Amino acid sequence: MVVLCVQLFELGMAQKLARDAEVKCFFDCFHEAVEDNQKVASELIVEFEKARREMLLEMPRMTDREELLSRIEQGSKETRNLHDTLMTLELQLADQLEDVVKDFERNVSDMVSSFIEAAQGIYPFIFVCRPGVCCVPTG
Repeated sequence: MVVLCVQLFELGMAQKLARDAEVKCFFDCFHEAVEDNQKVASELIVEFEKARREMLLEMPRMTDREELLSRIEQGSKETRNLHDTLMTLELQLADQLEDVVKDFERNVSDMVSSFIEAAQGIYPFIFVCRPGVCCVPTG
């Protein structure tokens, strides 16, 4: 009887370690995806700001009105492109995080099912093995 209880306890401890590892993996993947996304977005913004500063320095020196208007239009287009690119990155991040969450849910669900199945395999023997009592579970 004690052996079965110890076996059940050890099974539970092993499952806890597996769950802890899964939680760590989840948060590692989550943070890595966010950090990678932020890095790419920051690089794009730095490039954009550099080009914008150069454009703002050039504009006062421009004498041709058409050239100035063309440069303003180009700046607006670059701003829209940056916006679109950043929004695309945001959607990609949301999709990545959704996949990470789904994988985590599936893995934890599988671990719980596996533990329940293993525990149910041990549990009936605890009733059968009780000294002096004939207790066979019905099911």
